[in-house]
Amino acid sequence: ISLLRAMAKIEIIDNIAQDYYDYRPEITASSLAGHLSAGTLVPDLAANPSWSVEGTQVVSPTEPANPVKANTPLKFFVAGKNANGHNVYTAYVAEQDLKQLTATSRPAVSLTISIEGNLVNYNVLLSEYENGNPSVPFESILRNHIYSFEIVRVTYPPKLEIHYTVCPWVTETIKIPDFE
Repeated sequence: ISLLRAMAKIEIIDNIAQDYYDYRPEITASSLAGHLSAGTLVPDLAANPSWSVEGTQVVSPTEPANPVKANTPLKFFVAGKNANGHNVYTAYVAEQDLKQLTATSRPAVSLTISIEGNLVNYNVLLSEYENGNPSVPFESILRNHIYSFEIVRVTYPPKLEIHYTVCPWVTETIKIPDFE
């Protein structure tokens, strides 16, 4: 059976450089606000006619008939460490059309970062980033995609340097050997 995942994955990677601080700043809390409270199991067939073909990605988000935003922020969980040993915070969300949303109603990630004992709050917009600033807002959050934001530098007053990646979420098949 080949099923496309019905969720999108958003991950925050804590790769903050120590720079000129005595201690390396670190993420202490992360959450997402402005996301939908529910999604759909199957994509819209008219907008995504080839969705059931293995290896085909959806190109248009499918929202419930009456989409409702969640009342409370969704907290990220620590999913483990990446290959470089950095903490990865993850949240799974339903796909969402973002084109018609205003800047204040778009989903955004809230981060709390400890900088030398001070807790500083930052907002990460779901956007492309250029020179540390959001440049082109994402038009949608799509199922079966990973939205990865690597936080590499922080300054005070609050500014983040972010590297971002959006990629299809693929699976590989492996052969598990028989055990006796």
